[in-house]
Amino acid sequence: MEVSGKLKSIKETNQVTDSFKNRKVWIETEEQYPQTIEVTFTQDKCDFLDQYKVGENVVISVNLRGRAVKSKKDGKDYVFNEIQGWFIKRQEGSNSNQTESSDDDDPFGGVFN
Repeated sequence: MEVSGKLKSIKETNQVTDSFKNRKVWIETEEQYPQTIEVTFTQDKCDFLDQYKVGENVVISVNLRGRAVKSKKDGKDYVFNEIQGWFIKRQEGSNSNQTESSDDDDPFGGVFN
């Protein structure tokens, strides 16, 4: 499965544990009703993002991940979903001369980091 659009944000790598890291990007689709989608890259795939900048048009290969959990607090079942990126490339004809990415551009002030 692929998601294509313009990179809106490239976050810094998050070292979750000694052996696990992830890095998130926001991509805005280019359609009648554009959607902003968060895609998570993990482990060695985090480094793929070093060569990209906010504003570039890209295609990201993704897998949909999900897991069901039962809340210990209320006993209800919940499902958590994630869009996991495993490859990224520039779209044909994409302009790679854009501005540097910055977490300062985060419209939510880091609330969702």
